[in-house]
Amino acid sequence: MANQFALRLIWQEISPAPFESAWSIFAKLQALNAMSPRRVHSIIADPSCKDVNAHVLAFRDSSWIDFDRFSNVLGVNESRLRAAFLDQLGFAHLDQSGRFGIKVCRECLEKGYHSVFFELGFVDICPWHHKKLEPPCDYCYSTVFRSGLKKSLNQINGSISTEVMWQRQYSSCKHIQFNDGLVGKLNGLSQVEEQSIYERSAELLRWWEIVSANPELANFLSQNSFDDRDEFRLRMLFGAAELLAGKCPWPVGITRGPVRTQRWCESKCDSADNAGGRVPRASDWDVVYRSVRRHIFSHYVRPHRDCWKELSSYCRSDTKRLDSDTCCPVSLAYSAWRMSVEHLRNFEGLKSEKLRSHPVLAMTLDRPQPTNSIRAHASLLYAYFFSIWGEILHHAGVNSFAIADSNAQWNRDLITAIYSPRGACNSGESGGEWTLVFAEPTALQRKSFVSCCGRSKQKYWMISSEIQEYWTDIWLGDGRDYGQPIFKLKKYERGRLRASYKYICL
Repeated sequence: MANQFALRLIWQEISPAPFESAWSIFAKLQALNAMSPRRVHSIIADPSCKDVNAHVLAFRDSSWIDFDRFSNVLGVNESRLRAAFLDQLGFAHLDQSGRFGIKVCRECLEKGYHSVFFELGFVDICPWHHKKLEPPCDYCYSTVFRSGLKKSLNQINGSISTEVMWQRQYSSCKHIQFNDGLVGKLNGLSQVEEQSIYERSAELLRWWEIVSANPELANFLSQNSFDDRDEFRLRMLFGAAELLAGKCPWPVGITRGPVRTQRWCESKCDSADNAGGRVPRASDWDVVYRSVRRHIFSHYVRPHRDCWKELSSYCRSDTKRLDSDTCCPVSLAYSAWRMSVEHLRNFEGLKSEKLRSHPVLAMTLDRPQPTNSIRAHASLLYAYFFSIWGEILHHAGVNSFAIADSNAQWNRDLITAIYSPRGACNSGESGGEWTLVFAEPTALQRKSFVSCCGRSKQKYWMISSEIQEYWTDIWLGDGRDYGQPIFKLKKYERGRLRASYKYICL
């Protein structure tokens, strides 16, 4: 065993600092030992991990590392090294292909520190310096992950009028800089600063321990980055996390939208035979659907009855050329919700007497636990409408967007569902407690009123009057299959049609 770890790497025992990221540790290892990522990998990798790419240092995944070996070659306690990886701290490891970049705090870097929690996509503010983290840097990522540090010779004047050549190592972005002739402490933090880092990090971990009890929340929030498509869902799910675990102990710049919850207890005794799919009209499922539909129309759509009359008078071709600025979000949400539940792909089907006997969808969930009761059906129907409404408001007047039928039973990703196996049910027959989190209806009403108030209510006011015939020729996306569009809305800026479109999948 002693021979196995005879190789020792140059390192300082004061490092790593508490919860210092693996990215930071690997950057320092490469600089101190003048090694490539591939060479460092060969020294600390678990020999049994044959399928791991030996050319890279995967600092967001610790599954390939032999921590016993890693600890011995650095002379550092294994627990300090494990704390450098999110997957060792209870965060889900997700495939992050195509999502690169490292966020940094300049003031932390000046002291040789980078927190592992800066790797989380929702963390965008340094909790110690209260400054926004710099945007993700691709060079920081690729330098440590694969390419290695660049090297150049640097002249430093000696104390006896001589010049000595030293090696300077750096990344293209200059976030990583190391000079052999000016080696100082790898960890420039004081004991007070280290204690503050440890305490704040421990607070975040305790908060995450509660959040991670729900896989839906944990898997989404564990991502290293979020793009524009994730923005609305991030606001909702982060709000759900704070509803579940309390306010995040770290400062976060995410705009929290007001949310509402809907709870019910799932008992084994009231589970229905239907595990999803379509159910016939006049069944208990349909009675519940019609009741929820009447409630939604009476409380939320009726105040926009002029908009609803206008939209419901349109034919199928009209719904493919709506105006993102003038279309009523409430009426559009109600139409899309009904079409999804009644499984209609043609807008005119809402007005067809022949389709009034068309089966409806039984709203059920299959994760983290299956649920297929009438009470679940009612709650999901209710929350699904507000989720669609919120998505539409997120894009209306801002983007060109389309509402598409994803050819699935319904898009469960629009619903935030939290399951607790020890719910508030009284009997031993309990299957647990469910909590749905969705956009606050009052906030949606307020925003929708503003968007509709003052509009000129005339014939076809929701339809775009510019370049109508060009829409079907312009269908740009990101290469993914979104299903069949049932509504298309254009956004014009300075008389020009936006060239990119957002999608809401039902």
